[in-house]
Amino acid sequence: MENFTFLLDEKQQRILALLRLYLKADPVRLDLDTLRANLGLSIYQLHQLMEDVLEILDEQKMVQVEYNSNKGLLITGLNTKVIKIVTANLAKKSIRLKVFLHEFLGSPKNHKKLLKEIGLSRSSFYQIRENVLSEISVEVHPKTLGQEMQLRYFILNVLFYFSLDLFFVKGQKQQQVKKTFRVVVLNWQLTLSNTQRKQLFYFLAIQFLRTSQTRKEFLNDDSSLILKNHRLSKLITHFCKQWNLSSKTATNEALFLNSFLALDGFVLYEEKIPLVNFDDAKKLTKQQLQLISNKLHKSITAETYPNFTRGLFLINSRSLSPFFFINTFIRPDEVPYFKETYPMVNNIAFGFIKLRSHFNVQLLSTEEVTQLYYSYVFQILNETETTDFTDTVNITVDFSQGVVYTKYILNQLKQFDHLNISINKALNNATDLYLSDTYDPALKKLQVIWENPPLALDWALLGNMIVKIKNEKNKGSEKHE
Repeated sequence: MENFTFLLDEKQQRILALLRLYLKADPVRLDLDTLRANLGLSIYQLHQLMEDVLEILDEQKMVQVEYNSNKGLLITGLNTKVIKIVTANLAKKSIRLKVFLHEFLGSPKNHKKLLKEIGLSRSSFYQIRENVLSEISVEVHPKTLGQEMQLRYFILNVLFYFSLDLFFVKGQKQQQVKKTFRVVVLNWQLTLSNTQRKQLFYFLAIQFLRTSQTRKEFLNDDSSLILKNHRLSKLITHFCKQWNLSSKTATNEALFLNSFLALDGFVLYEEKIPLVNFDDAKKLTKQQLQLISNKLHKSITAETYPNFTRGLFLINSRSLSPFFFINTFIRPDEVPYFKETYPMVNNIAFGFIKLRSHFNVQLLSTEEVTQLYYSYVFQILNETETTDFTDTVNITVDFSQGVVYTKYILNQLKQFDHLNISINKALNNATDLYLSDTYDPALKKLQVIWENPPLALDWALLGNMIVKIKNEKNKGSEKHE
């Protein structure tokens, strides 16, 4: 999700770029030449930047910082949580982000109050505004600015990414949104996590401000939203009376909210919810169940795997609707990890994507394909058994130090359960790897010998070996398909 940082001021972007360089080791001191090469700054700019970083990190008591103008910056204790806190604090002060929020959630025709608040001239304001709009098209998607639904989702994820407080909606407007929030929670009988509460509040705030401030109504012209259900009439009445919306606009906004709640997992899946794309989603899910059954050489059906099927159906419903586009910036460079660690799951996920591509209701960008890939991978890992896969690695554990020591090794091996391993105490024909403290020259099996209690490096090497065996097994199964 680093893409959202382009909405911060240039100086703030540099601060975060420098901090990310320090995440790779702890503690770490990077020399000036390395920092200059990575950040593209002059020596003067670099020293100014390090002083800014020093001032910001002094506020974070969990981080220790040492700065020397010759040796550079030494940071101890830096982690992603600290960077997230710093990011949120920078966002509150960002002029570019304030211009963005004013453009899409404020009153575009009334700039005077904002200009006075942030101390900008009209010419500077319009220059920043032009740059922000241009970068949204480049960094996100050219269509985002032209489609109300995509734009609202983009704003939602900007607010959530920066963990913004309620400063973008104040006073009476904030109370109005809170009132609607309570109506929605009661109407749908929602039980929300802390994250979901934030997401729903942001969603409603954007709805309210887009309809009342900018007068940007959501038009349900494509008829692709979830159709009406019994909970909508109360919400439509609320929108008409409390938000002063016309009956048509209130209906469309209620449909939009209803679809958000259903497709983003706020309400439990109900077979009776009349999805507009129900038939296509069912057809695609059926094809995917057949594919995974063929891959695993066992019957995977809605009856035998109800949770897996239900989740798969919801992923497909969302991907076939206008609601599936970039709402998280999951990096494509993480895909190789899953390809290597879960080769069979990786192949099945890409098979699912290929089947999805035959349904041209909603074409997907490269980023959206990546998001869909992760959705399928996690659904497969969450709702199937590791024993369903043919790339099980059979490990025989046989140590001479006694029962207590062997039990310790067996318990430690549980950290690799997600890699689909099977542990045995006796050798058999299925054994892939023999783990012991004694080498057996007569044994024609792959052996790992630990004469002493294993260290972190030993466990890491064992994990790499398990992954290697899994990949070899997967290649073998592909040849027989």
